[in-house]
Amino acid sequence: MSNFSAWDWKPGSRVVADLSARAADYEWREEPIASPDGESVACIVKQPDAGFTVLVNDEFWEQEFEKAWYLRHAPDGRLTCLVMSEDEWTVAVDGQPWESRFGFAWSTVFAPKSSAIGVAVQLDGKYGMAVDDQPWEQMYENANNWLLSDDGSHSAAAVQVKSLGQADIDTFAKGVFSAAIDGEAWEQNFVSVWSLAFNSDSSRLAAEVRLSQYEYTIAVDGKPWEQIFQSVWAPCFNPTSGGVVAPARMGGKWFLCEDGRKLWDKPFTQLWSQKFSPGGERLAAIVATGLGHWTVAVDGQPWEQSFNGVVMDLTFSPNGRSLACMGKDDNAWWVMVDGQRWCGGYDRAFPPQFSPDGKHCAVRLDRGGRYSLCVDGKVYSEDFDMLWDPTFGPESDRILIRAIKDGKYLRRVASLGDILG
Repeated sequence: MSNFSAWDWKPGSRVVADLSARAADYEWREEPIASPDGESVACIVKQPDAGFTVLVNDEFWEQEFEKAWYLRHAPDGRLTCLVMSEDEWTVAVDGQPWESRFGFAWSTVFAPKSSAIGVAVQLDGKYGMAVDDQPWEQMYENANNWLLSDDGSHSAAAVQVKSLGQADIDTFAKGVFSAAIDGEAWEQNFVSVWSLAFNSDSSRLAAEVRLSQYEYTIAVDGKPWEQIFQSVWAPCFNPTSGGVVAPARMGGKWFLCEDGRKLWDKPFTQLWSQKFSPGGERLAAIVATGLGHWTVAVDGQPWEQSFNGVVMDLTFSPNGRSLACMGKDDNAWWVMVDGQRWCGGYDRAFPPQFSPDGKHCAVRLDRGGRYSLCVDGKVYSEDFDMLWDPTFGPESDRILIRAIKDGKYLRRVASLGDILG
C-alpha cells in the first residue's frame, strides 16, 4: 500500500537523475518509469557484451539476467521486473529474484490494499499463478484473466479443466472452462469464462460465463444466475447490497442488472465498465445512447454530452461527488467532468486524477509529442519530453510532477495556486 502522506511534499523542483550520465555503461535502454513517490527513475538496460539489468537513478542492480522485461512499480514503490536466467523466468523485486522458477512469466499484478505481488506463469507446460513466490499447487492446460483480490489474500483465473482434442466440438460445447481460486477450480464447467471479480473481503468470486453457443450469464461462486442473456459484460460487486452487478443484453438492448434482475430500466445501445462511487452511493457506466453517441450514465441517467469515438477511464472522486472520464471525438481527446467538457482537442488525454478532497482534477496531456498537465481545465505553463500521471498531496493543495526534460528526470512539487494562478 502507498503511504503517500509520508512523501516529501515541500514545494520545489530538483533533478533526481541525469539519464545520460551512465549511457557509456550500456548499449541501449528501454523506456524509463518513475516511482510513485517520484524519488527514482528506472529502466531496463542492455550492458555491453553482457546481459540485462535495471538502472535505478545512477545505480545498476547487482544481478544480471539473460533477459528482462515488464518493469513495474508495486503500489508501495517496490520495483518489479520479469527476468530470465538459465532459460527460466521469475520475478525480481528490487533486484532480488524469487526462488521459484518458471518456463515463462508475464502480466505481473498487484493488490492495492496489501503488499502481495502476483504473476501469471507457465510451469512444465501448465498454466496458473504465483503469488509472493508461491505458485499454485494445481496448474492447468490453459489459464487467463488473471486477478488478485484487493487485500492480496486470494488469486484467481479462468482455467481449462478438461483436455480438448483438435476439432473436438462436442467436448467443447459441454464446457471445459471454469474459474479457479488459489488454483482450486469451481465444480461447475462452462463453455467459456471471462472477466472475474472478487468482492471487497475476497470471500466471493463472480465471472462472466457462456453456457452454450447463444447463452450467457454471470456465475457467482460457481453458481450461474437463473436468468440467461444474449450476452453479458464484466461483473462487479455492489459494495452496499453485496449483490453482483453486470451489463446484460436482452432483446438487442443492454441493461444493467443486479443478481440477474434489471437494476436500470433504461436500455442502451451499449453499456459497460460500470463503477460504484467509493462509498457505494452512486453507480456509473459507460453507455452508448445510439450509434456513435458514447457518454456516461449515472444511476441510469445519461449525460447530455457525448462523443462519436469512445469514452474511457471512468473515475469517481474520493468523496464520490464528482465523476470524470476521457472522450474521443474524431481524432481529438477531451476531458469531461460531471457531464461537461472541461478541456480538450488533444492528441491524447490520460486517466483523470482527483485530489483527496475531491475538489480538483488533473490530467496528463499529449500535445504533438510533448506532454503537459491540465488542472481544473487550465493547462500548465510548461511542457516536458515525458510526464507521468500527477498526484495530489494529502492536503489537496499541491501536485507532484514527475517528468523528463532535456534528458534529466526531475521531481517537482507545485502548489495549486501557482498552477491555477
